[in-house]
Amino acid sequence: VVAAQRLRVERFERRAPQPLDAAVVCLMATAAKQELAARGLSGVSQAAVQSAMEELGAGTGVDQLWLYFLDSDFAALEDAKLVSSQTKSGMLKGPVVLQINSLVDVSKPTCALQSGDPKSRVLRLELTDGHTTYRAMELCPIFYGSSCVPGLKLLVHDCAIANCFLLLSPANTKVVLEAL
Repeated sequence: VVAAQRLRVERFERRAPQPLDAAVVCLMATAAKQELAARGLSGVSQAAVQSAMEELGAGTGVDQLWLYFLDSDFAALEDAKLVSSQTKSGMLKGPVVLQINSLVDVSKPTCALQSGDPKSRVLRLELTDGHTTYRAMELCPIFYGSSCVPGLKLLVHDCAIANCFLLLSPANTKVVLEAL
């Protein structure tokens, strides 16, 4: 019985996939990093991609890595810097994925009594790419109800910058992944 078990183990070990060569993993991670950057995740380091590939297992595709990084906290990402957070004006080309750190409806008065239309709002957001914090204003509603919470991921492209604020609108901002 023991000999038969040993024979089965030896056959299994011969069929088990061999670990990939480090050079192959590096090339796969480089290609995945480039594809992720093209999709807007420019803040993902080579080491983070390789680590995610190891964690997710062999055969990990770019779509799986995309979801993995969207589901992670951007504060843990490295090498992310889009534009200086002190840029007074210009354009953020993108696409780039940003995470909401905090938000405040600046159209609401601080006192308990509210005036004006409750449907109208102006959100001031604090966003991050994992390295730098950016200020932003929602010019027109992009998200509705409770979906606008910290941790929400936004895909931003061709976004104007005025007075150090990213000016967000439905034309240049899309919700990518709801916060869990």
